[in-house]
Amino acid sequence: LSEMMVVSATIGVIYAIICLLYFAVFVHHVGNYIQASNLIERLNESSFLKVKEYKNMVNKWGITRELDIDNYGLVLKVPSGENGYIQLIDYEGIYKVAKETKSIIILEKVIGQFITDETDIFSVYMKNNSKFEEENIEHLLSRITIGSEKTDIQDFNFSIQKIVEIALRAISPGINDPNTANHCILMLGVILGKISDFEKGYLIFKDDEKEGIAIFEAIDFNKELYFTFYQMIYYGKGDISVVLSILKSLRFIMEKATKENRVITLNFV
Repeated sequence: LSEMMVVSATIGVIYAIICLLYFAVFVHHVGNYIQASNLIERLNESSFLKVKEYKNMVNKWGITRELDIDNYGLVLKVPSGENGYIQLIDYEGIYKVAKETKSIIILEKVIGQFITDETDIFSVYMKNNSKFEEENIEHLLSRITIGSEKTDIQDFNFSIQKIVEIALRAISPGINDPNTANHCILMLGVILGKISDFEKGYLIFKDDEKEGIAIFEAIDFNKELYFTFYQMIYYGKGDISVVLSILKSLRFIMEKATKENRVITLNFV
């Protein structure tokens, strides 16, 4: 009996040592995971992936400046029925509903936007031969996921917002870490540089052989530029290093921008 007690105590000590080692590894991992530089890197990678997915969609369907909906006389407005942020959009699913009902479906909101239960989220334009019924409205609303907070599943702007928040905290008087803020600002320039060749307009899902069109608002570079930098310009204007980083970041954006977006960037400068 005494030998078994000694063995049990030894095993207990070994387990305690192993637990302490795992706890130390866990603390080290968490410490590295929440470091600003590592967090910014993960946010960058996430935003790059979402931008790539969006570019693939643009390459497939193209951007159109003007909408041709004059032949569709009947208009139906579809409210969301929920409060929250648009987290997911099933673009192909919405297009499928448009083809089934032989109508034009316009999504009036963009990913990440906050809406209320009374917000008209879809506009449906119909001809006399359109077949849009109550069940089609339910199918259409089921293609949109609305939640209480933003997510980065489809929204590259979510990552931009988080990097902006890190930069704003870094330049706050309580933390006063301009180096981290400057790094965030430069990375924002890299991210926006990847969308500086995007044209304003509409993504139109359309098959020439079948009736039914789904229309989605394209990314507006002018809005993205303003809402990325306006807070940092206000709170960081007293630090010359932050101002210089913003100008350098805007130069990164100019390098890949289209002619129209270069004018927008220069006006912003």
